[in-house]
Formats: sequence, C-alpha cells, structure tokens
Amino acid sequence: LRPFLQELIAVEQRSISLRVHVDGEAISYETEKWSALPEQHFVWTVTLDEQLIPFLYALCTWLPSVLFVELHTFIVSARPLPALSVPDNSSDL
Repeated sequence: LRPFLQELIAVEQRSISLRVHVDGEAISYETEKWSALPEQHFVWTVTLDEQLIPFLYALCTWLPSVLFVELHTFIVSARPLPALSVPDNSSDL
C-alpha cells in the first residue's frame, strides 16, 4: 500500500478492506474498490496476485480446514491542520 498512501489520503479514502478465503486448494480474495483511484486499485490487486496468492498456496499445506479472514485497515494521516483564523472580538469587551 505504501506507494498509494498519499493518493488515498488526498481523495479521503479512510480505510482498506481485504477478504481472504482459503478452502483446500481454492483461494480467493476480494478488496474494497477505490472509486476515485481505479487505475491504482488495479495495480494494487496485480501486486496482491503476485505476492499474496503464492503465500496463500504455500499456507494451504499447513491448514487442516478452511480459512476465512477479513482485514480492515484504517488510514490515519498525521499531517498538520491548517491554521485557524480567529476573528478579532476585542471590540466586544
């Protein structure tokens, strides 16, 4: 996700969701769509195909039964807030 974080924050995407299902040798996953960044979402899912799927197939040999996982990751940005303009109310004193 690191390459996409700044763009996700800029379009106010506040979370990433991933659902993984492993059953014997059948593996599938679903991701929440990034409606504002469809091209970046496609690149991310290609990366998941290349990195996550081989790991899950290796995991199949260790699992006695079905594995179903839902991951919800929240994106928190710690950038400073813009300065507030405080109206001058000294005449009200």
